[in-house]
Amino acid sequence: MNSELMGKRLGLLHQLLPGAARFAVLVNPNTSNAESLIADTRAAATAIGRQIEVLTASTNRDIDTSSASRVQKRVDALLISPDVFIGNRRVQLVTLAARDRVPAIYFNRTLTEAGGLMSYGPSDEDRSGWHLYGPHPQGREAGRPAGHAGDQVRVRHQPPNGQAARH
Repeated sequence: MNSELMGKRLGLLHQLLPGAARFAVLVNPNTSNAESLIADTRAAATAIGRQIEVLTASTNRDIDTSSASRVQKRVDALLISPDVFIGNRRVQLVTLAARDRVPAIYFNRTLTEAGGLMSYGPSDEDRSGWHLYGPHPQGREAGRPAGHAGDQVRVRHQPPNGQAARH
């Protein structure tokens, strides 16, 4: 299921940044489904006529190295693949993406809550659909500090192909 969602995440980034030509995906090569995540992301990029760079990370140092590589390759936007290690490094990932000014889409809202641009994936509270989380357009204008819960906008989406969310 997660590999199928990579295409949806790429599509959302493409809608947000229609002029972006080069995308990157960060994958933990030690994840059991790494190959299918990469293959599905490449297929989705080919379908929309865009390039995809595959970056791998299984250590903190690898994340830093992938960030430097991403900058060198002039990547326009980044997809973060679902993985426990990567999710646990959310502050590092969000900080590097912000520092490098690279829009990124994450696999769950904890990374968005840590400051990431947006996430798309199964909802933790409501298992009946997928949700897109991102900054609320009026969050800071309302005088609240950044990161306030009211700064998040949640859009409910039905699962791909009408499938029910997995529990």
